[in-house]
Amino acid sequence: MQNIGLVTKDLELSMDYSKIANEYNWFIDNTYKPEDILKWITTHNEVAVLWDESTIRVKDNLHIFKEIRKNLAGPIIVIDKMKAKNKLNWFFELGVDDYLSFSDEFDELNLILNQRINTYNKIYHQKKHEYRYIYFGDYQIDLEKYKVTKDGKDLGLTPKELKLLYYLIKHKQQVLDRDQLLEGVWGDFGVMETSRMVDIHISHLRDKIEANPKKPEWIKTKRGFGYFFNGEFTTK
Repeated sequence: MQNIGLVTKDLELSMDYSKIANEYNWFIDNTYKPEDILKWITTHNEVAVLWDESTIRVKDNLHIFKEIRKNLAGPIIVIDKMKAKNKLNWFFELGVDDYLSFSDEFDELNLILNQRINTYNKIYHQKKHEYRYIYFGDYQIDLEKYKVTKDGKDLGLTPKELKLLYYLIKHKQQVLDRDQLLEGVWGDFGVMETSRMVDIHISHLRDKIEANPKKPEWIKTKRGFGYFFNGEFTTK
């Protein structure tokens, strides 16, 4: 049984999810204090976090949320009774994996959780890499600590941004369209507003690694086709 942290003040939601989750071999750790999640990541080995935006706003707990994202090797899914499109970009920038409308049905959420957790497991918990480090320009990717640095400074890439960069590098000089990136990075499951989401993450990634994001050196666009990594890299 795997533990999932649920951040909510809605007791009924907590009880319903806890009851249903047991049928899917999940155990729900419920709290209305987001800081509890940071402790449980270590003590309870949380594999994912569900955040109820309807009762506890991410914006009001931004520092804690960022710490959770930094330390959790698993997906964060925000659920909202009144899903707002204007929050979508901001949530993705924070490293949220999915922003979903609230639902009493757990079947779809269970499928999404399984897919997201499996994706993170492949990245975080697969220790037998052919190499640990990837170098390009003044940048270093550490595949064990899962971070990108430039001249020793952590650039603060979200897990999704780093996975996107890694995927582009692995397919160096190959132009990847949005569908290929969705399948390779997101798993192409339950993704809404897909093309826009890829573009948003590419834009955020460029903001962090390009000297001039408007004239990118590393992540190029092939107009009408997609994106590709431009440059050489070494491994160690």
